[in-house]
Amino acid sequence: METVTPAIAHECNRETRNEFRATMDEPYHFVACGLPNVYLVGIRYFRCECGEDLADIPAMKQLVNLIGRDLAEKTSALSGAEIKFLRKRLGQKAADFARQIGLEPETLSRIENDHLPEIQPKNGKTAPSSFTQAA
Repeated sequence: METVTPAIAHECNRETRNEFRATMDEPYHFVACGLPNVYLVGIRYFRCECGEDLADIPAMKQLVNLIGRDLAEKTSALSGAEIKFLRKRLGQKAADFARQIGLEPETLSRIENDHLPEIQPKNGKTAPSSFTQAA
Protein backbone atom coordinates (compact mmCIF):
# COMPACT_ATOMS: atom_id res chain seq x y z
CA MET A 1 0.00 0.00 0.00
CA GLU A 2 1.18 3.51 -0.77
CA THR A 3 0.89 6.25 1.81
CA VAL A 4 0.87 10.02 1.61
CA THR A 5 4.02 10.25 3.69
CA PRO A 6 6.50 7.36 3.69
CA ALA A 7 7.03 7.36 7.44
CA ILE A 8 6.34 9.38 10.51
CA ALA A 9 9.64 11.19 10.98
CA HIS A 10 9.05 12.54 14.45
CA GLU A 11 8.63 11.15 17.95
CA CYS A 12 5.17 9.61 17.47
CA ASN A 13 4.85 5.84 17.26
CA ARG A 14 2.14 3.18 17.02
CA GLU A 15 1.21 3.59 20.66
CA THR A 16 0.71 7.36 20.36
CA ARG A 17 -1.47 7.43 17.25
CA ASN A 18 -5.11 6.59 16.67
CA GLU A 19 -6.61 4.91 13.61
CA PHE A 20 -9.62 6.40 11.82
CA ARG A 21 -11.66 5.57 8.71
CA ALA A 22 -12.72 8.49 6.51
CA THR A 23 -16.50 8.64 6.05
CA MET A 24 -18.96 10.82 4.16
CA ASP A 25 -19.64 12.66 7.43
CA GLU A 26 -15.93 13.00 8.22
CA PRO A 27 -13.86 12.72 5.02
CA TYR A 28 -10.05 12.84 4.95
CA HIS A 29 -8.74 16.18 3.62
CA PHE A 30 -6.04 15.12 1.14
CA VAL A 31 -3.86 18.24 1.34
CA ALA A 32 -0.72 16.36 0.26
CA CYS A 33 -1.97 16.32 -3.34
CA GLY A 34 -1.50 20.10 -3.51
CA LEU A 35 -5.15 20.93 -4.09
CA PRO A 36 -7.29 22.57 -1.41
CA ASN A 37 -10.54 20.79 -2.21
CA VAL A 38 -9.78 17.05 -2.38
CA TYR A 39 -11.48 14.93 0.27
CA LEU A 40 -11.35 11.12 0.45
CA VAL A 41 -13.83 8.63 1.86
CA GLY A 42 -13.25 5.02 2.78
CA ILE A 43 -9.53 5.21 3.52
CA ARG A 44 -7.80 4.56 6.80
CA TYR A 45 -5.67 7.23 8.35
CA PHE A 46 -3.76 7.67 11.56
CA ARG A 47 -3.55 10.75 13.75
CA CYS A 48 -0.62 11.10 16.12
CA GLU A 49 -0.87 12.81 19.47
CA CYS A 50 1.05 15.73 17.94
CA GLY A 51 -1.73 16.23 15.36
CA GLU A 52 0.10 14.81 12.32
CA ASP A 53 -1.98 12.67 9.95
CA LEU A 54 -0.72 9.68 7.99
CA ALA A 55 -3.09 8.37 5.31
CA ASP A 56 -3.10 4.84 3.97
CA ILE A 57 -3.99 5.26 0.29
CA PRO A 58 -3.75 1.90 -1.49
CA ALA A 59 -3.88 3.19 -5.10
CA MET A 60 -2.11 6.54 -4.96
CA LYS A 61 -1.02 6.64 -8.61
CA GLN A 62 -4.51 5.82 -9.87
CA LEU A 63 -6.05 8.41 -7.54
CA VAL A 64 -3.72 11.16 -8.72
CA ASN A 65 -4.37 10.18 -12.35
CA LEU A 66 -8.13 10.43 -11.79
CA ILE A 67 -7.77 13.85 -10.18
CA GLY A 68 -5.67 15.00 -13.13
CA ARG A 69 -8.10 13.60 -15.68
CA ASP A 70 -11.00 15.33 -13.95
CA LEU A 71 -9.12 18.64 -14.03
CA ALA A 72 -8.12 18.17 -17.68
CA GLU A 73 -11.77 17.66 -18.66
CA LYS A 74 -13.01 20.63 -16.66
CA THR A 75 -14.91 23.13 -18.83
CA SER A 76 -14.44 26.14 -16.56
CA ALA A 77 -11.21 28.01 -15.88
CA LEU A 78 -8.62 26.27 -13.72
CA SER A 79 -7.38 27.74 -10.45
CA GLY A 80 -3.69 28.34 -9.89
CA ALA A 81 -3.43 25.24 -7.71
CA GLU A 82 -5.14 23.12 -10.37
CA ILE A 83 -2.82 24.37 -13.10
CA LYS A 84 0.21 23.73 -10.91
CA PHE A 85 -1.07 20.22 -10.10
CA LEU A 86 -1.41 19.35 -13.81
CA ARG A 87 1.95 20.85 -14.73
CA LYS A 88 3.77 18.96 -11.98
CA ARG A 89 1.91 15.74 -12.75
CA LEU A 90 3.06 16.02 -16.37
CA GLY A 91 6.62 16.70 -15.22
CA GLN A 92 6.81 19.86 -17.31
CA LYS A 93 8.77 23.01 -16.74
CA ALA A 94 6.64 26.09 -16.19
CA ALA A 95 7.82 27.77 -19.43
CA ASP A 96 6.92 24.74 -21.58
CA PHE A 97 3.57 24.26 -19.91
CA ALA A 98 2.76 27.98 -20.26
CA ARG A 99 3.34 27.81 -24.02
CA GLN A 100 1.07 24.76 -24.31
CA ILE A 101 -1.84 26.57 -22.72
CA GLY A 102 -1.17 29.91 -24.44
CA LEU A 103 0.30 31.93 -21.57
CA GLU A 104 3.55 33.74 -20.91
CA PRO A 105 5.69 31.95 -18.27
CA GLU A 106 5.51 34.98 -15.97
CA THR A 107 1.72 34.98 -16.18
CA LEU A 108 1.59 31.26 -15.38
CA SER A 109 3.80 31.84 -12.34
CA ARG A 110 1.50 34.59 -11.08
CA ILE A 111 -1.56 32.38 -11.57
CA GLU A 112 0.00 29.34 -9.88
CA ASN A 113 0.96 31.50 -6.92
CA ASP A 114 -2.49 33.11 -6.68
CA HIS A 115 -1.27 36.58 -7.64
CA LEU A 116 -3.75 36.66 -10.53
CA PRO A 117 -7.33 35.40 -10.60
CA GLU A 118 -8.38 32.29 -12.49
CA ILE A 119 -8.30 32.99 -16.22
CA GLN A 120 -9.14 31.15 -19.39
CA PRO A 121 -6.04 30.73 -21.61
CA LYS A 122 -6.09 32.58 -24.95
CA ASN A 123 -6.56 29.44 -27.05
CA GLY A 124 -9.62 28.34 -25.06
CA LYS A 125 -7.95 25.23 -23.61
CA THR A 126 -7.93 24.82 -19.85
CA ALA A 127 -5.39 21.99 -19.93
CA PRO A 128 -3.21 20.39 -22.55
CA SER A 129 -4.80 17.36 -24.19
CA SER A 130 -1.56 15.50 -23.55
CA PHE A 131 -2.56 15.12 -19.91
CA THR A 132 -5.27 12.58 -20.60
CA GLN A 133 -2.77 10.65 -22.71
CA ALA A 134 -0.05 10.86 -20.03
CA ALA A 135 -2.39 9.87 -17.22
